[in-house]
Amino acid sequence: MSLQVQPLPGGIGAECRGLALDAPIPDEVREQLYQAWIDAGIIVFRNGATSPEQQLRLSRCFGELDVHPVKNLVTESDYPELMVLDSEDQARQMVLCRETDPDDHFMGYIPWHSDLIFTTTPNHGALLRAVVVPGQGGHTAWIDTIAAYDGLDEALKRDIEGLEVEYRFCNDLTRAKYGKDPHIHKVSGTTNFPEFPPVAQPMVWRHPVSGRKSLNISPLHLEAVVGMEEPDSHELLTNLVDHVTSRDFSYVHQWQPNDMVLWDNWRTLHSALGYPVGERRVVHRTTISGDVEMGRILAA
Repeated sequence: MSLQVQPLPGGIGAECRGLALDAPIPDEVREQLYQAWIDAGIIVFRNGATSPEQQLRLSRCFGELDVHPVKNLVTESDYPELMVLDSEDQARQMVLCRETDPDDHFMGYIPWHSDLIFTTTPNHGALLRAVVVPGQGGHTAWIDTIAAYDGLDEALKRDIEGLEVEYRFCNDLTRAKYGKDPHIHKVSGTTNFPEFPPVAQPMVWRHPVSGRKSLNISPLHLEAVVGMEEPDSHELLTNLVDHVTSRDFSYVHQWQPNDMVLWDNWRTLHSALGYPVGERRVVHRTTISGDVEMGRILAA
């Protein structure tokens, strides 16, 4: 097996070629894949897998697999570690529109976020595989928060070192305090989510494996700077959200069937950009467990 890892255009993430998934993956290839993941944060595998078994085989190269705690967001599958994101279920959860085109309904949209940032043990990563691709839309975007931190000026880096940010699970993305599109409105949908206590996370976080610093700002679920007066907190967070979500640090993937994208959740944000109601989309996801505790639970 001759593995090739090349940077993606734009400088964020990498593409992996030459990976065969129809047989066990040799240890030396597993090690190469893991290091590429840590180095790049986002790995694209074009036409990478053709079955759940192949996806699971690749996923286990990066750690133990986990089950997403928010059951309402996914459809059950024949494999406990494999989550199915199906447009037929998502249409029941939430349908949206933009005020400029109120009759053009869409679904599957999720603003910028880091998975499980509202807990003290966010998962280390995840792998998505496109099974059914819609005729329009359905793109997914990622942001490299290490690159975003590196892009801050030195004075601001000093100012935010040691600060904490509060995260609270936001069960309605149209009411998020930061990072939402004010022109998007909910048309229909109801979902009963579990309760999560508020947590405080470090604003600047050092990656446990690479040791590199990242800007730990996840717009969805973001509430405030801990211990800072509200006007100052809001100004700082607004500026940081604008910075981290700029196009300078992002990669947008236009899916083809059997494409896979792996991301390091400890250093990236991602956003599902949505697709029109009536289009069919099915994505399979595996989640890589997080074995590092970060932040602390706050009193409710």
